[in-house]
Amino acid sequence: MLGHKDHGKSTLIGRMLIASGKVTPDRIDEAKRASSEAGVEFEPAFLLDTFSDERELGMTFDNTRVQISHEDTLFELIDVPGHEELMKSMLSGSSSADIGVVVVSAKSDEGITDQTRRHVYVAKMFGVSRFVVAVNKMDLSGFNEETFKPLKAEIGDFLGNIGLRKQDFEIIPISARGDVNIIRRDASVKWYSGRSLFESLVALAHESGNPHSLPPDPRLIIQSVIPRNGATAILGRVIGGEIKPGMKMTVFPGSQDIDVTEILKGMKKAESAHKGESVALVTAESFGGDVRGSVLSVRSFTGKVSNSIRAHIFFVEPLHGELSLLLMDVPVRVLKVTVDEVIDPSSGRRRKGGEVKPLETAIVRITLGKEIAFDTFARCRELGGIVLAHNSRLVGSGIVI
Repeated sequence: MLGHKDHGKSTLIGRMLIASGKVTPDRIDEAKRASSEAGVEFEPAFLLDTFSDERELGMTFDNTRVQISHEDTLFELIDVPGHEELMKSMLSGSSSADIGVVVVSAKSDEGITDQTRRHVYVAKMFGVSRFVVAVNKMDLSGFNEETFKPLKAEIGDFLGNIGLRKQDFEIIPISARGDVNIIRRDASVKWYSGRSLFESLVALAHESGNPHSLPPDPRLIIQSVIPRNGATAILGRVIGGEIKPGMKMTVFPGSQDIDVTEILKGMKKAESAHKGESVALVTAESFGGDVRGSVLSVRSFTGKVSNSIRAHIFFVEPLHGELSLLLMDVPVRVLKVTVDEVIDPSSGRRRKGGEVKPLETAIVRITLGKEIAFDTFARCRELGGIVLAHNSRLVGSGIVI
């Protein structure tokens, strides 16, 4: 759920929760009491903002995740902050989403802001390929079509400029607080003949599928290695393919080969391990040195092993001081960052090289102090999502390209 502060993201999620029947009467009553105490009409956003300081300030500080269902589809909604100073939290939300719901206020002094444009640009960068734009607060103009048309054109132009096709997005006039065009198209808005918000989301969920191609080779991220009954247990999470006992695998970077003699899930033997599972692989081989963060795969591993990475990074701080690159939360020393191109995500304007300012993105070449195993984000999110940090502070987050 993307958009600027006060444009109605949390209100819309609260309304969707109520409409899907997932909220108990007691919880609605509690939100009504909180609304009354705050001196406002019933605010569905209070179903989400559980902290009193958030209610008092009217803003959401961190990612809120809620699950709702409609017809035969289960959605997880991620409400991310819209304020510039909270963009860091937004990065982690967009990197795990498949569909973006962009909330834009139709109020005359609001509209599509630079911050909203950045949200959409970064979400697209992190692999979100389909968007539903909810033009909210249409009730303030009495659902006047002449209010909607120029805003729809402006939004459509921006989405096209950042590389989205017309079939990749839908723009819907709604009122989150008034519950109009949320579950079904409201017949009172006679000039609008498109789908409601829920109808569009269900259709996109069934059309889009997984936008990332899955790597064909089995892959496991090594978290730790421990001795076990004269053998070695490799603990980690499978991020691709299938692993079976008897399989010969290789540690990357490096070239140490192992034979998988046994697979354990929760200390019970298993016949195979698949993507998303945390397992222990037992081998007779021993390991020297720290292999945490290494990739265990087959000899024909289709990823890359190098100390040089080309990436697209969104920066929240200027490039400065000693940097570390984090891949799967494992830090690696950065020797050099070369900026090839800088992009302003709010306008799409590009310039060659030079200084990167906060809230800009850049195509960069990162030179590391050692080789690591990685892949492009388009092929494997786990091996293609990276973070740049300085003294444990986030400098930027992005993708391997």
